[in-house]
Amino acid sequence: MSGGYFDRSPYAMCEIADTIERDIVRALQPKPEKVYENYWTIYEKDSFGSYHSYKGYMSFASYEDAEFFLLLDKTIVKAEQKYADRRFFDDGVIFQSTTRYMSDTPDAEQIPVLYSIYHCYYDHYPYEADVLELSAETINAMKEAYRQIHIAEYMLLM
Repeated sequence: MSGGYFDRSPYAMCEIADTIERDIVRALQPKPEKVYENYWTIYEKDSFGSYHSYKGYMSFASYEDAEFFLLLDKTIVKAEQKYADRRFFDDGVIFQSTTRYMSDTPDAEQIPVLYSIYHCYYDHYPYEADVLELSAETINAMKEAYRQIHIAEYMLLM
């Protein structure tokens, strides 16, 4: 490796080996219990190209709670069947505005802003947790890389 990236530096090799070793230790540490999220949210589609959370990010304990909140706005109603059939959202249950229209539609076709209530559920580690999830195969490959780097480091010292 003469003149290469490591410039024949055993210190660089040692630093790489130490980083691999730290990652192996992190991956083998006991993992904290995962946090399970299960909630409903409302998406708003105000253009063909995208959709976003309605009124910022809000979550609801049930579908009924989300629907009740959405329908508090008297300008929002259950969508006409023609909008539900066009599959703007995956779940098919949608609502529409009676006063607002999508921004990027042809002039002749005014499509109302559409809303969908979406069920979100996922699990994750607590946000402050320092968790590195690696498969046993990956950890074994890292152990072999660690061993090989130490051999190369030793060879550079000779």
